Amino acid sequence: MAQKIRSFFSEDTAEDPLVSYARLRELLQMTRGCALFLGLLERKCMRYFLVGNVRAWLNRGDGFKFLPARPGVMGRLELPPKLWEESLLPGSRLIVCTDGVERRFHPRFFPWTVGLSPERVARKIGEHFSRREDDVCVLVVEGPGDV
Repeated sequence: MAQKIRSFFSEDTAEDPLVSYARLRELLQMTRGCALFLGLLERKCMRYFLVGNVRAWLNRGDGFKFLPARPGVMGRLELPPKLWEESLLPGSRLIVCTDGVERRFHPRFFPWTVGLSPERVARKIGEHFSRREDDVCVLVVEGPGDV
């Protein structure tokens, strides 16, 4: 399934997350499915889908906000899609992680989630909070300093 998803994203050129979501849902219908974060980040706005056992937080400079998700499994056992939207400010930071990251992780408790580069934050989360019996994926993205 990972290869299917990798191929999908290397070929998908849609700029509308609803279109990408529908195509991906169709591709995954006859599989075991997956958890999903699918987002389009623009300068002042982020539109995204968050399905399944994936956690995400957004910091616009005033602390991390937990982003809501739909329960289920993308392509198999999900509720109707919900496209969420969040405004972005200069330097906004997004952290997304799979269920392989321990529940005790919350960026609010670790000041380095703001102070370090996105790459170092992702690496540190993976190194210090991964559940050894599960795979881990961490995404950390930061917007430009001025819009």
